[in-house]
Amino acid sequence: MSAYETAAQKDNKHPEVYLKRALIWQRATKLDLAIKECEDGAKIDPDYAPLYKLLAELHYSNGNFDKVTGDLDRYLTKTKIEEDHLHVGPTT
Repeated sequence: MSAYETAAQKDNKHPEVYLKRALIWQRATKLDLAIKECEDGAKIDPDYAPLYKLLAELHYSNGNFDKVTGDLDRYLTKTKIEEDHLHVGPTT
């Protein structure tokens, strides 16, 4: 983890550093630490959508089901997915 810690100390304005650290904590099954990294990254850049997607996964895995919907809503809002991309079924 030290490389990402060093990166965060040098340039803590990039939420991607927090995302990468959260992924490391997720793989180490330290879900509370992964959630904290995502939340810290979202404070720096609340428009960085990948953090919210990971937060939804982490909250689900951690049993925080009440937070999953909000995380996914923020993710979808931040990614600005157009309705055309959400269409399911045959096209007319």
